[in-house]
Amino acid sequence: SLGSFAYFVTSAKPAVVMRCPIKEMFHGDTFHPLEVSLALGEHNVQAVFADNTNEHMLLGTYTQPARVVKLAVPAMTRSASLLLPAGDEMIYCGARWDKHAIFGTSTLPGRIIKVHIETLTHIKTIELSHGEDRA
Repeated sequence: SLGSFAYFVTSAKPAVVMRCPIKEMFHGDTFHPLEVSLALGEHNVQAVFADNTNEHMLLGTYTQPARVVKLAVPAMTRSASLLLPAGDEMIYCGARWDKHAIFGTSTLPGRIIKVHIETLTHIKTIELSHGEDRA
């Protein structure tokens, strides 16, 4: 959750991000979530986390190639998107590390992808040794 909202992502094609008010949700009150559809090709979101200012949410897709989408919250407006290079695919997990987003892939062998959050630019990819993957 960020502030007084919880965020959920559907598995639709394209994915839909929903913003729900936490208080109303847990008290059984009626509420209407704000829904925003991502662009075509942006589906199967596996990684979701906030930037270090809690002003943006980053979403990583389990697609070939993978994509990273940056949404401003709580407004739910699209800030940027990044299509990763060939081979950087099937994002399986992600986390914030200082000013960077770090994503792990479900590839053989596994890869670690580093993206600068503010500019949403690909910085580096490290391919792990054979056997260092999720399988």
